[in-house]
Amino acid sequence: MAELERCGYDFTRLSNEIASRDAELPLAQLVADLRSDVLHHWTPPGGGYHGALNHVVIHGLDVAVPLGEPRQAPDETIRVILDDLTQGGIHEHFGIDIDDRILEASDLDWQYGSGLPLRGAAEDLALAMSGRNVPNGRLNGAPLRRREPPEGNDS
Repeated sequence: MAELERCGYDFTRLSNEIASRDAELPLAQLVADLRSDVLHHWTPPGGGYHGALNHVVIHGLDVAVPLGEPRQAPDETIRVILDDLTQGGIHEHFGIDIDDRILEASDLDWQYGSGLPLRGAAEDLALAMSGRNVPNGRLNGAPLRRREPPEGNDS
């Protein structure tokens, strides 16, 4: 929490700093950490098992999509991720506005909302709702917008 406070409660900034710091660790330490029982029982604060699932799948896509690798998450899992991202304002944690939008997966039976359409593979929609850049040509329709911060909010 002290690090999060130091970063002005900007989770993305803190995550980037931690990732940069972890990137300096020796490969053997990184592999040992991944094999550790501690990570097998980790859930994000307030996220529970769905939060942990979202975390693992989205970060897996962060790596797989730019490398042109197919997603490893089964259709049932990516459908859960898409449902989680569109319900309960979870997408708002990423600063993404999906109001007045139709989101439609081209590779499985999944659709959300009404309004301007955005269509693409399930993993690309999940990345877009998570505030990630999706490679050009992978989504069809108007791109999702970032929400403007409330007035008086400097973060």
